[in-house]
Amino acid sequence: MRFSFFGIVVLCLCLSLSLFNCREKDSGEKILSAEDAPPDSSQSAEESLAEDSLDKPILHVLLAASDTCRDSRLMRTYDAGWESSAADRIAAMEEFLLRQETGNLYSNIVIRTLTDNEFTKTEFQNAFNKIKDGIKASDTLIMYYSAYSGFDKEGDIFIIPSNGKKNSRSQNIGFRDIVHNIITLPTHKIFVLADMERGNAENGLPAVHKRLTVNLEGHAVLVMQHNSAAALMAEFEKSSGDERYVTASQFISYISHDFFILDRQLEQGTLQISSLFPGAVTITGNNGRHDELYLDSLESASIQLPEGSYSVSIVYRNSHRENRTVELLNNSSRQIAFTYRPGLSLRDFSGSLPAYGVNIAELNPTNYRNIDQNVLSTMGMEQYRIAFLAGEKLYQNGNYSGAIAEYNRSISLNTRFAEAYTGRGSAYRRLGNYTRAIEDYTRALEYGSVRPEVYNYRGFVYAERDETAKAIADFSQALRLNRNYTDAYINRAIAYFDTGDYEKAINDYTRVIQLEPRNVSAWNRRGSAWNRMGDDNKAIADFSQAISIQPGYAQAWHNRGNVLFNAGDYQKALADLNQAIRLSPSSAMYRSRGNIKQRLGDNAGAEADFAAAQRR
Repeated sequence: MRFSFFGIVVLCLCLSLSLFNCREKDSGEKILSAEDAPPDSSQSAEESLAEDSLDKPILHVLLAASDTCRDSRLMRTYDAGWESSAADRIAAMEEFLLRQETGNLYSNIVIRTLTDNEFTKTEFQNAFNKIKDGIKASDTLIMYYSAYSGFDKEGDIFIIPSNGKKNSRSQNIGFRDIVHNIITLPTHKIFVLADMERGNAENGLPAVHKRLTVNLEGHAVLVMQHNSAAALMAEFEKSSGDERYVTASQFISYISHDFFILDRQLEQGTLQISSLFPGAVTITGNNGRHDELYLDSLESASIQLPEGSYSVSIVYRNSHRENRTVELLNNSSRQIAFTYRPGLSLRDFSGSLPAYGVNIAELNPTNYRNIDQNVLSTMGMEQYRIAFLAGEKLYQNGNYSGAIAEYNRSISLNTRFAEAYTGRGSAYRRLGNYTRAIEDYTRALEYGSVRPEVYNYRGFVYAERDETAKAIADFSQALRLNRNYTDAYINRAIAYFDTGDYEKAINDYTRVIQLEPRNVSAWNRRGSAWNRMGDDNKAIADFSQAISIQPGYAQAWHNRGNVLFNAGDYQKALADLNQAIRLSPSSAMYRSRGNIKQRLGDNAGAEADFAAAQRR
């Protein structure tokens, strides 16, 4: 075998790569430009958690949702998102609740579902009777109604199932049905969610809620609002310090008693494993868990595991072994990188030599620009992977057309290579060909990519095409795969902001700030959302925090100045706009300062600023 020692030296340098936390292309990309648009104007519990698992309570769940009923005028309507249909709402709730299996609160979860035509008063009563036969005093019950519903002039709630109609007492589920069913149960730990669909319902809901809770004598907590299940899920996204369990009082503040609803730590942990070389990986946990997998070149693995201590070992093709240990917590993500490299002596190039793999998902792409592809080929790397690396190098150098040609070659050699479709999709996106970009990202997902980045990239393109609902769905899926993915939170927040859903935008920006307290863009953008919500004090506080973190952040100075101007504090507003223009002048800033000067009576200064805005 012939080879170049210069090539070997180059390869050594290439393989001495810095490992990063899940490298992704364009990680700083956001839907909008970097400049924001200027603003316009002690818990108690009824049971001990120290019980043995066999004595733990059971969580019983009854999910009933329908979009249709006998009266076609009463079709259930929803905003875009996961709650777009009864089946979607049921599936989302079921998936959400089943994650409790990874928690410590319940020994078992029993879920019964009734969707659309299945949701009749008779079937609902049958399902409830089955719950009644098996429920104990220590158990918890969650009931979820989602159909056309409302309340009459007496304040009695009614829910119309699929075979009901507006004025049918015999077929609709009413006040008495709910009360009489609940008070027959041995447990008082009952949580009822009822989606209400009626104009001006908010004014009447407190009275309805009071009427129900009084009649139920403290048996249940009832939440009645549009998309109540989404509200429940949102509660579990909130930070709660070291508190593991969520109680009824944490969700609704004016109840008279308390009990645990769910375990806040809903997700398993994620263990990400990467290696420079192919090898067989064995994962052994102190909880008896045993997993085996194989890592090839350019491949990494992400595996969901319950909380515990794990020993992870890899055996390479040349029989060399490496070992690692890791502590994994629920909701956490840990990474293990195996970086072993055999010596590059003449003897190593004879017989069985491991292929030199490069894990693109974990390595900084700027470090492999000088890879000698001939050496990689000589050492056994597959041609489709080498073509992909060549495409990545061209992409990083800004040659997107050349990158597409290499990605095409990689795909021609392996038509199911998801990473090549992802790379080509990003190159098409850079060239403005959004249709091809979406097609390639979709193929990458079809061919097994589980990277949340792919959903984020595709969501970005959907947003660029003003397909906001699809964009939000993709960003949400990216976050289901990685709950700490700040880029997806920011992108989804911007999409929410664009649709006028400022409250959801604020929630997402808040999550980014929890994960990255020094993310000035999140502070600044959340300030804009607070301003749109009409809370100038919180907006000014957020802009001020962004400025304290990064005093040179001109847009935060501009935004705070606009809010101060709208509040009538012209002198402070002028000081902020002066600073913004000193840092990074723009036409918008000059116009804003011109408005301030005009209000202060400095007409000459205002005219000068308006002229400066025209020139830029």
